[in-house]
Amino acid sequence: MLDLLRWSLPLLMLWGTTIAAQQPQEAAPSEPTPAQPTVALRTDTIAVAGRCGHCQKRIEGALKEVEGIHSARWDRQTKLLVVTYEPERISRRQIQERIAAVGHDTEEVTAPEDAYERLPKCCRYRPE
Repeated sequence: MLDLLRWSLPLLMLWGTTIAAQQPQEAAPSEPTPAQPTVALRTDTIAVAGRCGHCQKRIEGALKEVEGIHSARWDRQTKLLVVTYEPERISRRQIQERIAAVGHDTEEVTAPEDAYERLPKCCRYRPE
């Protein structure tokens, strides 16, 4: 029996140490991080001409990866684009110019004729 205690006690101690090491430790106090500068965001609704899901992908895609644009969602039913952006980095006018460049008229910017003509026939919205 004494031999059993001699072997099991160190094993129990090792097991307890292993379990304790796996427990989450309280984080050491760290240096305070400097406050991130706040970014002023603006959300606007812009009328954009289009007809279908292809138009939606094209309109939203024209604003994807654009610096200063945080989100852009065009609704096929209402023909309205809701865009959230940083007005210090991109203007409402520049947003509409980007959309017009891919063939879609906006409330303030008409798409160039050559851009409109590149649209698939199902996406053309101007009266013939």
